[in-house]
Amino acid sequence: MKTSSVIIEVLNGVEDGKKLEFSNFPITIGRHSSDNLYLPYDKNISRHHARIVRNGREYSLEDIGWEGRGSTNGTYLNGKLIAGKTYLSSGDTFLIGNVLFRFRVE
Repeated sequence: MKTSSVIIEVLNGVEDGKKLEFSNFPITIGRHSSDNLYLPYDKNISRHHARIVRNGREYSLEDIGWEGRGSTNGTYLNGKLIAGKTYLSSGDTFLIGNVLFRFRVE
């Protein structure tokens, strides 16, 4: 059985149009060089801001921040501030700091 991958597309900012493919989870997102999606240029993004987790065929987005207490500036899914784990669907958009992304399942 082939493992599905996800594409995360940057929709604005300095990396507008960039598409990244991931097949290993969780995907960590933040300003720390150890994050899978490394965004050092936006100071509104926490060092470890959010993560995407796969459970079977379901995907979720979590705002984690420092020691799992949530990021300073929040994470938005389809324009709404999330708290805790929120399920993702292919085509959803999410905002971290000032960077807007589109999530797609391949």
